[in-house]
Amino acid sequence: MSGIINSETRKMVDTKNDQHRVNLRYDLKLDSLNSILLRGNVSRKNLWSEDQTNSKNFGNDLSSPVAENVSRQVSDSEINNYGAYLLYTKKFMKKGRSISLNAEVKREENTGGGTLYSTLSRANAADTITDQ
Repeated sequence: MSGIINSETRKMVDTKNDQHRVNLRYDLKLDSLNSILLRGNVSRKNLWSEDQTNSKNFGNDLSSPVAENVSRQVSDSEINNYGAYLLYTKKFMKKGRSISLNAEVKREENTGGGTLYSTLSRANAADTITDQ
């Protein structure tokens, strides 16, 4: 069995992507020389995908498939992001002089999983050699 030169593949892909975001900002002026800027954000993503593939490989005669593959892969994941930011600014009496302190906290959570179902069928399997 030499020269598998003809193939036929059908592929179907379905995806879903839901995203939600919230951003917050609060500017607090303590007095004429001191200010605080607070910012925060939250985002959430749900990702889902399904990939189905049906393929056939034919020999030179094109009459019957030499190998057939049917596969279905499903993946599902959830991503959560959180962030908080603080900026403190102190102005001095001399024009153009100030000091700023910045702090931030971030967190990201990823959870997910997937499955793969695949079937490979070959004609004359006793005559074939698989290198691994």
